[in-house]
Amino acid sequence: MILIECWIGCVTVRRLYSFMGYFLFLYNAVIGIFSVLKRILLCLVIGTLMLARLDYVVLMRGFERLDSGNTITNKH
Repeated sequence: MILIECWIGCVTVRRLYSFMGYFLFLYNAVIGIFSVLKRILLCLVIGTLMLARLDYVVLMRGFERLDSGNTITNKH
């Protein structure tokens, strides 16, 4: 009798475990999608704010001449 009760309890726990595994998989998938969307939105906002800084030279005065892409201070 104890063996039958244990088997029924194990089946119930196994079903609960399967249900929770399925539920948590879907929950983590939804959280992951929202996390990706949040990161993309944050990168777009920060990139838009930093776009205005692209015209400033990040090198020191002495090294500006060595930068071949800097056409402002390279007067050949």
